[in-house]
Amino acid sequence: MGTIDRIGIQRLAVERATVISDEPFDAVLAKFAAAVGHPDMSEFARDVAAAHTLADLEQIVNAATGPGGLMEMAHFDIGEVLRTPIAKRRLAV
Repeated sequence: MGTIDRIGIQRLAVERATVISDEPFDAVLAKFAAAVGHPDMSEFARDVAAAHTLADLEQIVNAATGPGGLMEMAHFDIGEVLRTPIAKRRLAV
């Protein structure tokens, strides 16, 4: 196992948006989901690896982003464990 010589630290600015709506939560969430690209990440990774030029890469990324210019890289349902009956959970000891 190797050692770490350096750790790169990069500062970035993050913007937070707050949405206040009279619409039901699910309707607002659906509008956000529609604005975000949801590519098949296995296919996306394969296409990125096969890109030969920056133009190829830009085309792949642009095709994967949604109308809002965003792409979902992963999706985690943090409430899933709460909705799963204990009998169906596989617990690791």
